[in-house]
Amino acid sequence: LSARLQRGRLRLSVLDQGCGIPSESHEQVFLPHVQLANPTRDRSRGIGLGLLFVPLSAATMAGISREKQAAASGLNSLLRQLGGSIGIAVTGTMVARQTRVVTGTLGEHVSIYNPGTQQMLLRMRAAFVAAGADTMTATNRTYAALFGMLSRQAAMVSFVGLFQLLGVIFLLMIPLVLLMRRPGGGPAVGAH
Repeated sequence: LSARLQRGRLRLSVLDQGCGIPSESHEQVFLPHVQLANPTRDRSRGIGLGLLFVPLSAATMAGISREKQAAASGLNSLLRQLGGSIGIAVTGTMVARQTRVVTGTLGEHVSIYNPGTQQMLLRMRAAFVAAGADTMTATNRTYAALFGMLSRQAAMVSFVGLFQLLGVIFLLMIPLVLLMRRPGGGPAVGAH
């Protein structure tokens, strides 16, 4: 990435040193919401987050005098980044812990003595043997595949639980919008 001043205009350009960005796509990297070589990109996803920051920043900076706005803007950005980092760390920890708990809970219901489990293990082992593995390797792969299925289900249950928790927290925070004031003590931002 380079920036050059040419004829009074700032020119941004991409200099690709590897096999990464094709030359015909160099100008596209500066367009919003562009992902190169991703035909499945859905532009409608995530648009709400982009629409959130302008009103939030405007409400945050509304009561700040002009001479203090640069410092306040920096502090606002710092706190937003710090809050995001803490949020990601906390939710990641919650998902990891909950996944372990749910894996244990689901694992309690998978028993070698259960006829359903026995049938599944026999079918999976037969599939591995049919694919060319010897009996011992097929048995090990069967147990590994079963644990993988259990782990995926536990992770899904954990993500759903976290999503529900964050949804409830979001709903509980909606009334805080009514507490926000316009500069000069006018009506709340949410009241039009």
